[in-house]
Amino acid sequence: MLRTLWTSKSGMNANQDKLDAISNNLANSTTMGYKKMEVGFKDLLTESLDRNGVPLNDKTSVIGTGTR
Repeated sequence: MLRTLWTSKSGMNANQDKLDAISNNLANSTTMGYKKMEVGFKDLLTESLDRNGVPLNDKTSVIGTGTR
């Protein structure tokens, strides 16, 4: 159950970061010299599989593991 809550919290934090970046970009859209903020996310499961093709754990599951 705690893993599910952590995954949900991770997704909500990622969405909040994206909303913060969008609102900051809108607020500063007319400011001279302002460079827009961009937020990128990566799924933790995909990231763990990208490390030389070896996952961080040997468990196989189909549930999400959060965002970064």
